[in-house]
Amino acid sequence: MVLKWKEGLKATPLLAVYWNILLRGFGVGLVGLFTPIFFFLIGKDGGGIIGGIRLVTLFLLLQRSGLVLTTIPAAKLIRRLGYRWSVLLGSMFLVMFNVLPMFMDESWKLVVAMAVLSVPSISLYWLSRHSMLAGDNKDGKFGKESGIVTLLERGGVVLSPIIGGVIAEIWGFRTLFLVGSAVIFLSSLPLFFLPHHVKDGVVSLGGFRKWILSRSKGYIPVAVVGEALEGVVTGFYWPIYMFIFIGSMSVLGGIESATMLLGSVAIFYAGKLFDERRAMGGLEDEKAYWFSSSVMCILRILRATVAGGVAVVIVDLVNKLVAPFYWVPFGGYIYLAGRKRSLTLYAYREMLYSATITWLSIVVLLIVGSSYWWWVVFGAGAVGIWLTKRIAKISNYD
Repeated sequence: MVLKWKEGLKATPLLAVYWNILLRGFGVGLVGLFTPIFFFLIGKDGGGIIGGIRLVTLFLLLQRSGLVLTTIPAAKLIRRLGYRWSVLLGSMFLVMFNVLPMFMDESWKLVVAMAVLSVPSISLYWLSRHSMLAGDNKDGKFGKESGIVTLLERGGVVLSPIIGGVIAEIWGFRTLFLVGSAVIFLSSLPLFFLPHHVKDGVVSLGGFRKWILSRSKGYIPVAVVGEALEGVVTGFYWPIYMFIFIGSMSVLGGIESATMLLGSVAIFYAGKLFDERRAMGGLEDEKAYWFSSSVMCILRILRATVAGGVAVVIVDLVNKLVAPFYWVPFGGYIYLAGRKRSLTLYAYREMLYSATITWLSIVVLLIVGSSYWWWVVFGAGAVGIWLTKRIAKISNYD
C-alpha cells in the first residue's frame, strides 16, 4: 500500500497537467477553430475576403512580435513564480482574452486588444507546461508522453468544434467566447495540486544568439522555424480557407469533430511506434519520421490545389489521419531536447517560433490579393515540415 501511495505521489505532477490539458483542450477547442474566422469576418465586413485576411494577419503580426519582445522577461518571471503559478496566470490571461469581446465592439480595435492579451497567455502558460512535461518525464518514453499529450488535447477537442460551431451560429461569437472562457477557467483548478517545481535554466539575448548559431545542434533552431511555418498555416489560414468554401460554422465544426475523431485513432499507434522503433537503436525511429514528414509535405502542398467543400474535407481528413505519425515523433524529439534546462530551450524556441511567424505575416500582408498568394501560404507550411526533418538527429544524443 505504501508503494502504491508513493507511486501515485510521483505521478501527481503529470496527472495534474494531464487534467489541465484535457479540460483546457475542450475550452480552447470551442473557440480555437473559430477565433481566426471571427477576426476574418470582422475584416471581411469592410474589406471583403482580402480585408479579412489582412486583419487576421495583423493579429498574428502584433501577437508574435509582442512575444519576441517579451519572452525573455516572461521566462525570468516564471523562474520567480514557479511553473504552477505561471500556468495559472497564463490561463487567467486567456480567460480575459475570451471575455474581451463581451465588452468591446467588433472592430479592428478589438482584434488589436485581443492580440495584446494573448501575448502573456501564451508565454506564461506554454513555457511552463512544456518545461514541466520535459522535466518530469524520467522514464525516457517520450513517444508515449507526446502521444498522451496529443491524445488528451484531441480528446478535449473532438466534440468542441461541432459544439462551438452550433453556439456561434445560433447565439453568436460572444456567447461562444464566454462559454470557452468558463471551461478554460475550470481547467486551471487541477494545477493547484501541482507541487513546487525547481525552475531550471537562465535566458538572455546572448544565450539566444548562441543557441541559434550552435554548430553541434543547429538543426533544432531550423526545426523550430519549420514548426512555426507549419503551425501558423494549419492553425489560422487553413480554417479560413475551409470556411470560405463551406460557409457554415456549424457544418465546419461538425466536419472538424468527425475528422479529429478519426485522426485520434492513429495517435494510439503513433506514440507506441515511436518508442518501439527508438528502442531498436540505430536509425529506425529516424527513418519512420523522415518518411512520415515527406508524406506530410506532399499533403500540405495539396491544400492549395483543392477548391470546393467536398475536396477540402477529403484533404483535411487525409491530413489528420497521417499527421499523428509526424507530430507525435516531433513532440518526442522536442521533449528529448528539453530534458536539461527545459525552460531555457522553450523560451528560445518561443522567441524563434514567434519571429518566424512575424516575418511570414509581413510577407502575407505584402502579397495577399495576388493570384499566387494561397500557393505561397500553403507552400510555406510544406517547406516548414521539410525543415523539421533534421530534428530526428536528437535521437542519437540520448
